[in-house]
Amino acid sequence: MLKFEKETGETLALGIKGVSAKQIDELNRIENVTLSGKLHVQIIGEPSYYMEFEVLCNGEQVDKINEAYANGERLRLIKTDGVFKGLIKEIPEFKRFGRLKATKLDTKYTAGIVFSILEDEA
Repeated sequence: MLKFEKETGETLALGIKGVSAKQIDELNRIENVTLSGKLHVQIIGEPSYYMEFEVLCNGEQVDKINEAYANGERLRLIKTDGVFKGLIKEIPEFKRFGRLKATKLDTKYTAGIVFSILEDEA
């Protein structure tokens, strides 16, 4: 089961595909060479993580995703192996899916989402 939603439980996508593995986003890593020529690596703090996936949405869900990005709203990605809470990192570029031109609810769009993980309940 894959689900992308607000913390209130409101669904933000009709479908999700191509969910990437959890990847390191930023890592405070300092590398120095000692006088003897050996490499010394220092890691400061914990790394941040993100996931990428593609969503299929209707027009109303597009508006809600854009609003969540603009307001820095926390969202949830629910997978079979856990619940990931976080923020949309980059503004999604929605493209119309199919040729049907109808109401806002009937028109479908796709977009890639880059999701910064703040909490991992795996």
